[in-house]
Amino acid sequence: MPSWAAAATRKNKIELQPLPLLKQRRILETTLRHELAHAFIDALGNGQTPRWLAEGMALYLAGEGKLFKPTKPTSVANIEQTITDAAARVRSEINTRMDMRIVGLARLAQRWEDTGASSQSQWEAEATLNLRHFPGYYSIAWVEPSLRIRWLVSRETSHSLGDLRTVFSQYD
Repeated sequence: MPSWAAAATRKNKIELQPLPLLKQRRILETTLRHELAHAFIDALGNGQTPRWLAEGMALYLAGEGKLFKPTKPTSVANIEQTITDAAARVRSEINTRMDMRIVGLARLAQRWEDTGASSQSQWEAEATLNLRHFPGYYSIAWVEPSLRIRWLVSRETSHSLGDLRTVFSQYD
């Protein structure tokens, strides 16, 4: 990363200049918001978002848009409207994708509840289909109301039921 850049994001990896330097320059929070916005926009657009739109959205979402003044006073309203419209479309797309994921998992859970305890192989088959359908999921677990994890299906073979139990143990 060049020294003049505060950070760079490539897919879901964010590379930052040293944190003390960003704090000293008073740009740490803005830089983090900006780069997280890039990661999110890249994921949402499957890496196909035009660079000008991704950068504009990252500037807007990080609150950096106030730093730039358009040359024509009449263009301020047009720019603000364009950004507002783009943000509304992104918000709508996020809501739609989240709803699809939530509804899919809710239906899966309802089926398990309606049919009683399914076999582990049936549950793993359905969970695996959900993992394939939603690439953003890394694992799906059957968690009892007591927070005991019954079964786990994960993309990563290194993830184990014990790892997830450790995470949930903090809520005991």
